[in-house]
Amino acid sequence: MKDIIPKELQERLIFGMPTRNGPGEDSNVTVPLELKEIVYPEVPCESCDELVVDRRITYKRNYTPVEHWRKQCSICKLCADPSTGEYVFTQNELRNYYNELHNLAKTPSNPTGKPRGRPKNAKTKPFINENDK
Repeated sequence: MKDIIPKELQERLIFGMPTRNGPGEDSNVTVPLELKEIVYPEVPCESCDELVVDRRITYKRNYTPVEHWRKQCSICKLCADPSTGEYVFTQNELRNYYNELHNLAKTPSNPTGKPRGRPKNAKTKPFINENDK
């Protein structure tokens, strides 16, 4: 079986010894080899230059502030710059980038300044009509 596997992959695979049929018997050549471990090469991360074994890029579709795809490194948690493709943004910086790109400045949620909604402890206070005053 080892002859079938290409050499570049064979160097990364660690096989265990096949089990014997019983005490005093020779090992059976038809018993498949037992794969113990796969050795993955360490490669430098594109964004942080650390040596990593399993770097994954996650793609997530975001809808705020505008619809876009976010690419994020699983090791350093940096997001890709949409214009250059380099991993230099955090999630907040990427959101700010899209806000500035599409002129989506934050507007105040309460422009009048008056408190909105029910006043505190509104359920326990009696109802007062403005006309009864």
